[in-house]
Amino acid sequence: LYQTMSDPMSKLTMLNSMHSHFILADNDTTGKYGAEVKLHRQLEKYISLQKINT
Repeated sequence: LYQTMSDPMSKLTMLNSMHSHFILADNDTTGKYGAEVKLHRQLEKYISLQKINT
């Protein structure tokens, strides 16, 4: 369950309402900024190696 933040001074980040799609990954940490970096890097690498049919 993901909720919006009511405290503007929170150090956590929220989803950008200007985006239409999100990939949410949970590695069981709370409030640890940057925990998603490894997954982000691996996903970008995987996508960049895919062939596009033209």
